[in-house]
Amino acid sequence: MQMLDEVDAFCKKNHLRYSLAYGTLLGAIRHKGFIPWDDDMDIMMPLPDMEIFKKTFHSENVRISDIDTNKDYQYPFPRLVHKHTYSQEGLTYRGDGVCIDTYPIVGLPDEQSDIEAFFSKAKRLLKVRLFFSRTRSWVLRHSSYNYFPITRFFQKKYRDYLYQFKYRENGTYFATPNLRWKHVFHVNLFEKTMDVPFEDHTYSIISAYETFLRQRYDDYMELPPVEERVPFHEFHCYWNEDHRPPQDNTGNGDKEQIT
Repeated sequence: MQMLDEVDAFCKKNHLRYSLAYGTLLGAIRHKGFIPWDDDMDIMMPLPDMEIFKKTFHSENVRISDIDTNKDYQYPFPRLVHKHTYSQEGLTYRGDGVCIDTYPIVGLPDEQSDIEAFFSKAKRLLKVRLFFSRTRSWVLRHSSYNYFPITRFFQKKYRDYLYQFKYRENGTYFATPNLRWKHVFHVNLFEKTMDVPFEDHTYSIISAYETFLRQRYDDYMELPPVEERVPFHEFHCYWNEDHRPPQDNTGNGDKEQIT
């Protein structure tokens, strides 16, 4: 939330649109904060606003990680990453630490047949991208080698394919990189935004949040079965040594885990 506070203030000062998204948006509406079993934060931005944000946002604590800024990046959407944290992958490789997934809202053709053709090719590119990503993950787990130019090539090719259509305020668009009809919208979600409470903070959401949540989650106010109320991700994040919080006297090791 400290990271998102900076993003919220910057976007409002510079008249850029953003909204809480997916589980974070659902949490804001249903729980007035985090879903108790959720383990990350998601936001979304119209692609034109995100492009300006990437060029102009600067922070001592938060950086933007994507294919353009990180040669090892694995996703077609950016993440906002806490500069003073890292995750551990494989034997020696350090990845991005505490982060906020940031989903671009990108344009689509208007005709259903054209959208289906676009999704079909995107899914073929996705299979290739996933093959090389899984190969990279296997190598990271079993060695200290971490240079994978072919993975980066297909990551960028896939990202650029997804971003090819112009964003139109009253057009058709989807939330990258979800290649399903539940993520395709024919209404201008970002026509209006509003602020809502989230824990003890306040963040921006789309005024048409009900359209987004109902299309994505159906009856979004109904809680899932108890057995499905579990965290989704499996990773550990740590403070960088030069930004470790003050140590207590409990005898914990020299690696301070963020929980």
